[in-house]
Amino acid sequence: MVLRATQAPAKAYQRKRAIKLGESIAGRAIDENKPVIVRDVQVEADYIGHDLAVEQGLRSMICVPLTLQDRPIGVLSCYTSEVRDFSTTRSRLWKHSPKQAAVSIEHSKLQVRNTLMQEMHTG
Repeated sequence: MVLRATQAPAKAYQRKRAIKLGESIAGRAIDENKPVIVRDVQVEADYIGHDLAVEQGLRSMICVPLTLQDRPIGVLSCYTSEVRDFSTTRSRLWKHSPKQAAVSIEHSKLQVRNTLMQEMHTG
């Protein structure tokens, strides 16, 4: 997996190495096809980027796989600035909300491909 988008202001995120499937929290979320919650990323052994987490003040995280027709297309990770527990209700919302995000991402990819094809045929 390679970072394609981030809302983080730190350039260090854009330099993060690619993560293999099954490696890290994001890889686990895709492998298990369910959200993975980490209470404190600064001490979680499977979390890649402890130094970045400390630098950015990242603590708790929920990592949700984005799938479309049972095919993984990415992950959505949300962090808190303090250690916290995610409630069962919130966890359920995180489990179902990303479906629309996955559809939107795939739709955007198709629009880009369509535009490129049109430019190739007219150019």
